[in-house]
Amino acid sequence: MQKKIIFIILAVLFFTLNINVYAESVENQYKIVINVPSKKLTLFKNNIIIKEYPVAVGKSKTQTPIGEFKIINKVINPYYSKKNIPGGSPRNPLGSRWMGFKVHYGIHGNSAPNSIGTFASGGCVRMYERDIQEIFGVVPVGTPVQIKYDLIEVVNDIDGEEPILIIYPDYYNKVCNIKELIKQKLEELNLYNEISDKRLEQITKLDKNKKIVFSNNLTFFINKKYITDDMKIIDGVYYINLNKFAKWLNTNIPVIYNENYVYVMGNFIKAVYVDNKYYIALSDIQKLLGGQLDINKDSYLIELSTDAVFLNNKYLTNQVLNITANPKIGLSVISQYLDIGIQIEQNKIKYYLKNGKEIPYELYEGIPYVDANYLKENTKLILDISTFKKQLTITKSPMIICDGVIYESVLYDNELYIPLNILDDSNLNDLNNIFVNSERIPVICVENTKYIPFDKVKKLFNLIMNDYGTKITLNKRIFNISD
Repeated sequence: MQKKIIFIILAVLFFTLNINVYAESVENQYKIVINVPSKKLTLFKNNIIIKEYPVAVGKSKTQTPIGEFKIINKVINPYYSKKNIPGGSPRNPLGSRWMGFKVHYGIHGNSAPNSIGTFASGGCVRMYERDIQEIFGVVPVGTPVQIKYDLIEVVNDIDGEEPILIIYPDYYNKVCNIKELIKQKLEELNLYNEISDKRLEQITKLDKNKKIVFSNNLTFFINKKYITDDMKIIDGVYYINLNKFAKWLNTNIPVIYNENYVYVMGNFIKAVYVDNKYYIALSDIQKLLGGQLDINKDSYLIELSTDAVFLNNKYLTNQVLNITANPKIGLSVISQYLDIGIQIEQNKIKYYLKNGKEIPYELYEGIPYVDANYLKENTKLILDISTFKKQLTITKSPMIICDGVIYESVLYDNELYIPLNILDDSNLNDLNNIFVNSERIPVICVENTKYIPFDKVKKLFNLIMNDYGTKITLNKRIFNISD
C-alpha cells in the first residue's frame, strides 16, 4: 500500500513538472521563418515578430531547401571541413556561428558580408556576423525553422492602409502561373477592380531579375519600409505626402509662412498644397536623410536607402557609420540629448559622460564619432541595431526635473517609471499601496528605490517634455491621493 502511495505521488509530481516545462516552452516559443525570394529571415516569439534580418540564400544551382525544419545543432566558431579552414579564422566562410537545420545545411555567419541580400550560397542561409551572433544567443536547439518560397508579399503603407503587392523574382524558376496568383491575391484584397488590366499585362514583360510593385501609382519606400503611394508629379518633380513622411520620422512637421513652407529637422522646406494635403519634394527628402535614391518607373518603385539613428523612436540623424558591423555615431548630434558634456581644451573638443569620464572618438570627414559599443557598455542607454532597416535605435529613460530637483527614471517592461518620492510623501501612509483617483498604482523597487508608472500619475503634473523625451520637467498640481 505504501509503495502504491509513493508511486501515485511520483506520478503526480512528474505530470506537474511536465506541465510546467511545457507551459514554459510554449510561453517562450521561438520560430524562424525564411522567405527565399525576399531574402529575409523573420524571428518570431509566441507568434509575434521580434526582428527581421537580411540574409543570403542559395544560388539557382545550389538552392536553399524549402520546407519545415528545426535547429538541430549550434556551434561556436565552426570548422569548415571542405577547405580545412579552422573555426575562428577570418577566412572561414561559415563565420563565427552555425545553427544547423538539416544535414549539411545551416544558418551561419560569413566572411563575405557583401553577399548578404543576394543568391550567393551553396544552399545555406548566410547572415551578417552581428546578426547571427544576436540570434544565436536567443533561439535554442529545437526551434522550428520554416523556409518558404513566396513570390508575392502584401504590405500596407506606414499608416497600415492602402495595401499593395510586391512581386519578387522567381530566381529558382519554381512558379509558372504568377499572373493567376496575382489575380487571386488581388481578389482576396478586393483590389482587382482597382488595378488596371494594362498594369496586369505589364507584369509578364518586366525584368524577371527585379522585384516589382503592383499598384496603380508609384510607391515610396525608405529602407524597405513602404511609406506611401500618395505621390504627385508636378512639372517633372516628385512630391511625397508630407504626413506619411512625418510618420516615418515620428515627428510633427509644422506648416509656416502662409502655408508655403514646412519646418523639418531645423530646415525650412518649400511644400505644395494639392487636394487638401501637403506634399514635400522627393529631392528635399533625400537632402534631409542622405543616402541613395533609386527610381524605377516601370516597377512603380522609388526606394531611398540611408543609414538612420532614432532616439526614443524618433528620427535623429544619419550620422552613423558601419551599421552592419561595428556602428559609430556622430557625437555632435547626440550630445545635446544624452547627458554628454562638451569642453574645449587646448583647441580640442572633448566629450564627457555624466560621471566625468572622457569619451574616446574618431574623426571622419571632420565629424567626431563614438563607438556604439562604448556607449552601450558605459551608459544606461539601450541600443538596438537593425541591419534590415539600416537603423540604430537609442532608448534613453528621461531625466525628471521636479521643483528644481533632478531624478532618474527607469524603463521597466517597456514602460516609463518615475521615483515614488516625487509625490508628496506626507499624503502617503502605505508606500506599497498607492491610489490615485481610486485607482491602485503599482510600485516597483529598483536598486532600493521605489518607482511608479509615469502614465498613471502624469495627470497630477503640468509637464514640459523636450523633443526626444529625454528630459521632462514636472510642476506639481494639487494631488488627489488616498490610501
